[in-house]
Amino acid sequence: MTKCLDAITRRVLGIESYLKRVEPRCETARHRWRGLASVPFLSAEARGDEVLRRRRLDTELDAEAIAELGRELRSLPTLERVVRRLDADQILGDADLFSLKRFFYHGLAVLESADGVDGLPTSDSATAKLLREAMETIHPGQTPSTRFHLADELDPTLQSRRSRLRNIRRRLRVKRKEFESQIVDDLGGKFDVHGRYRPDDDAKIDDPRLRWEQGFYRLDNEEIATFTEQQREVADEVAVLEKQQRRRLSNFAEEILESLLALEARLVAFDLRIAAVELRRQIDGCWPREIGDNEGFWLKLNAGRDPTLISAPEIEQIQPIDVTLTKPGNVVIGPNMGGKSALLRLIGLCQWCAQMALPAPARECAISDTQRIVYVGSEEPGRSVESADLSAFGREIQRFVQFWEGDEKISWLLDEPGRGTHPEEGARLAEEIACARIDRGDTVIMATHFPQLARCHGFARLRVKGLDVDDATLASAIAEADERHEPLRDVLRRFMDYGVVDDPDAEVPRDARRVAAALGLSPRCEDDLGQ
Repeated sequence: MTKCLDAITRRVLGIESYLKRVEPRCETARHRWRGLASVPFLSAEARGDEVLRRRRLDTELDAEAIAELGRELRSLPTLERVVRRLDADQILGDADLFSLKRFFYHGLAVLESADGVDGLPTSDSATAKLLREAMETIHPGQTPSTRFHLADELDPTLQSRRSRLRNIRRRLRVKRKEFESQIVDDLGGKFDVHGRYRPDDDAKIDDPRLRWEQGFYRLDNEEIATFTEQQREVADEVAVLEKQQRRRLSNFAEEILESLLALEARLVAFDLRIAAVELRRQIDGCWPREIGDNEGFWLKLNAGRDPTLISAPEIEQIQPIDVTLTKPGNVVIGPNMGGKSALLRLIGLCQWCAQMALPAPARECAISDTQRIVYVGSEEPGRSVESADLSAFGREIQRFVQFWEGDEKISWLLDEPGRGTHPEEGARLAEEIACARIDRGDTVIMATHFPQLARCHGFARLRVKGLDVDDATLASAIAEADERHEPLRDVLRRFMDYGVVDDPDAEVPRDARRVAAALGLSPRCEDDLGQ
């Protein structure tokens, strides 16, 4: 089984939205960045190396340096088409050679700007020397540029034939214009840009200087015919010589292709690392670290922020969350709309970021290694064809079945498991599932309203603090917000304490009636509110 996020977990955690906050510059890096959501996790060795390199870049590059590098990386073309044509033993066309010239030019500019950052070749390295020589080889010139054409300097014979062709074309234009002017003066009418003559009144013309050809009159002149034949012959010679030069340049490109592809890979990786650095700065996040064997916990987040809110312009107003998990099994209890699902998403996203060497939305993020992250719960978006006819409980069970077998270490994010069936039966089944996964070496974080599940033996009990406001104040704030069309979620956020505490004796809160009353639903008299 591929060790990566499945589509449902990916959507719930908001991975695509997280990645869309920034974008690498060059085309190949952009394509790989967009695909990070569905690729396998990095190995521990690769992960450690990448975090180290990205952390170092974060300290070495300021915004101005990144902008300068970004301009060159954005102009860096992909070598994909060139490689494909060379693999097929095809001669590179002018468009391909132009791409190569741009790669040489902008690749060299990146190396000169980076000045050895991230281990890139320096401006006086063999790689930089190769790029300069390659530019001169395919397009000799006094000043380096991205321009390209098959220059006369590539071959003296080609230069001579092109000069002769230009001379013949010039003389042909002069003669054609001379004879066309004579006919227009004598007969009227006009010639179009293609040399076709049209009389003024569409009358039939009987003139030895003109011949009827494919519906039009054309010049019939021996001198022009001679120049035209000479032009064709020399043009054919030029075409042969140009093809020879394109073949020579194609052979040259093939000789250095391995070096170019190695450089492209390094530049793409560099571009991806810069994007990761920019993302960390945007979300004010941190570089995750792997937990040591003797630290006593497997997950620690300081000042983590709800991953669904990291795009908000008021990011500084989002309440930071601290959570430390010391046991493999964890139950999260708390009020309705109190952030239990958001906590699961935060933990899941930070775990994924750690596995991918990407910045986490937290001030500190320390997580032990996992091989797969699986979300099962009420926020599952969409339905597959296979589960279209299943109930919510049926889809939930199908999710467990999908990932049950195998020897991977899985981090399970269970959002109110078993709630789609009889409460006692659902709680019992969810407890059995959670305990079975713990026994197999997995970790489990589950949010629940079931008292029985909250008392699951051997599980740590985490409590979201919840509403810190009296009923009257909450109802008044909601009413005022409704008048000014403020979203309910924003109102509750002002009065909700999303902080998480380790509380082994806490009971599942009974706040549904409080929230309902605050929203304007009071099935019973006001004296019952809050009881």
